[in-house]
Amino acid sequence: MKKICLLAHLITISLLSAQTIQLKDGWKFSATDNMNYSKTDYNDSQWQNISVGKNWDDQGYEDLDGFAWYRIRVFIPSSLKENSVLKDSIKIYLGKIDDYDQAYINGHIFGINGRNVSENIPLDNSFSKEHPIPWNRERKYTLASNDPRILWNQENTIAIRVYDQGGLGGMFSGIPSISSMTLSEYLLCNYKEERFDYSKNNISKTISLKNTSAKYNLAGKLSIVAKNKLTGKIYFSKDHNVVLNSGSTQKFVYKYKNPNEPTTITYKFYSTKDKSTGIFVDEPSYILTPEPSPIPKINGAKIYGQRSGKPLLYTIAASGKRPMSFDALNLPEGLSID
Repeated sequence: MKKICLLAHLITISLLSAQTIQLKDGWKFSATDNMNYSKTDYNDSQWQNISVGKNWDDQGYEDLDGFAWYRIRVFIPSSLKENSVLKDSIKIYLGKIDDYDQAYINGHIFGINGRNVSENIPLDNSFSKEHPIPWNRERKYTLASNDPRILWNQENTIAIRVYDQGGLGGMFSGIPSISSMTLSEYLLCNYKEERFDYSKNNISKTISLKNTSAKYNLAGKLSIVAKNKLTGKIYFSKDHNVVLNSGSTQKFVYKYKNPNEPTTITYKFYSTKDKSTGIFVDEPSYILTPEPSPIPKINGAKIYGQRSGKPLLYTIAASGKRPMSFDALNLPEGLSID
């Protein structure tokens, strides 16, 4: 029989700035499943406290598979929107959840498995059958500032219904928060879809930035920096001006001499309007195998077994400067080298 778990409520909040409310502490948890757990008036005083950013298996629930709920209560001040550049929406970040989730605010659903949803969506268990399993997907939900599901200058109840199909489970990575939206969050970088070109001892790549906003234009700087992961040595650095109207795309090409070393390439966008940043990290491959020596060397097995009376065909693996010839002494009768 599958067990069920529920989310806890927040006692205190931490204002990181005028634009972010951290939801690190105050979560409560229950090992039963009931849709009433999403409601603001539900009494969760008997629930257990639980930490987020850590799977529930390491917190005394190692045999728990199936449904689970987390709950937290948080005061959301109107200054969250009033002090932000973009006053029309907020973001609710829940980190990564293993495996599936339904997210509620004040009894109304607002997200499923990392996607914003209407509160009128049918509530069932189909969310727990999505493929591929979204266990490693960051849950970033957005709500319009005028959404009636948000209670400004009041206490709000956030409840997360979690389903774990096996193994580790829960809100296992990241610190949840509520924040105002920034312009950089509308920026999409396609660096994962594009391949590196390693021709002529160089590394080159074409990436593109896309403005996914239907309302705002983006302008700022894109900094591309390639540096050694171990020493911090910079191999390449260049800044580009970025101007992206709503829905538009801009391409950027870079090239530098291939150091054949462990390297990270950082694409950092800085918005001149709201001072926000978007950071994407790339990593080209490099060759660990040393260049072969010109001196001939046999690289195959030194001992090879074979049943007598059976045919043998064995290829000698060798490296070195070509052309080269092979010879063998004291071979058994019937065996020759070609």
